[in-house]
Amino acid sequence: IVKSKSMAGHYAPYVPGWDCHGLPIETQVEKELGGKGKVPPAEFRKLCREFATRYVEQHKKDFKRLGVFGRWNDPYLTMSFDYEATIANAFLDFMEKGYVYRGRKPVYWCLFDSTALAEAEVEYEDHVSPSIWVKFAVVGGGKNEATKIGSDVSAVIWTTTPWTIPHNRALAFHPDYEYAVVQTEKGKLLLAVDRVAALQSECEIKQAEILTTYKGRDFEGMKFQHPFVPIHVPGVLADYVTLDQGSGIVHTAPGHGVDDFNSGQKYGLEIYAPLDDKGVYTEGLPEYRGKDVFTANPIIVKLLADRDALLGHHPYKHSYPHCWRCHNPVIFRATEQ
Repeated sequence: IVKSKSMAGHYAPYVPGWDCHGLPIETQVEKELGGKGKVPPAEFRKLCREFATRYVEQHKKDFKRLGVFGRWNDPYLTMSFDYEATIANAFLDFMEKGYVYRGRKPVYWCLFDSTALAEAEVEYEDHVSPSIWVKFAVVGGGKNEATKIGSDVSAVIWTTTPWTIPHNRALAFHPDYEYAVVQTEKGKLLLAVDRVAALQSECEIKQAEILTTYKGRDFEGMKFQHPFVPIHVPGVLADYVTLDQGSGIVHTAPGHGVDDFNSGQKYGLEIYAPLDDKGVYTEGLPEYRGKDVFTANPIIVKLLADRDALLGHHPYKHSYPHCWRCHNPVIFRATEQ
């Protein structure tokens, strides 16, 4: 556009510029050094600046050879000190006006690069995850006729991220769906009426007799026992609950998903995600504490089975977010922003 306007006789100066910050530059410098942490931070930043400068000069040379006219002796660089000072001053202005605060928010997180990813940096690829059907025993509460449901009934959830089960803080019901207590050979189970057939197929349940039915809104505020963490989690209402997969009751971990996080904000749930930058549990039971989330998946499946909370367990192939740089699977993780 700039070139066409210049050729048409308009005054349209082209000021070339380069974004000199970012993980790709750091990654390339680390490759040249032979790994991470090889030099002090100040030296590392200096090497990154030199790396960026080298390629800026190469790009300039290539563009000039292509006949691109521009202010090649006066480009803008995000790593110039004047440019950085302008950004710092603008940020200070935001702070002084009270627009800046600290809070937690779930973001795509690459365990292998130890960094957050933007939506544009995530690519979807086929991935096989462990899908599990899990029981949460009813403790009590709820509304209307649901208050009469006894502790011999268990709500059923389905998930492809067993590693998030320790961080569950609620079970989400759709307010308008019909739910049923179903008598099975594996006990009395609570799930959406339209998902009973799927439960039988996935969990090899032969007997399934519907005893009573309720509306999802009746389960708001009901308490359920977490399978292996000594806490009670509430029933909450959410429009994102669907009937195309699972049980019609959504396992909710506010520290590990956007919908989960929004429900957490609405109901005042704990935003719990005790993982370090490598996806290693910093809290929890000894069985999985100190392990990364993908290593912990089979461990948590066994924990559920040992506590008679596992109804079904199958590999599940689906489209899953991967890091565009390293092509490894990513997770959702609540981090301070």
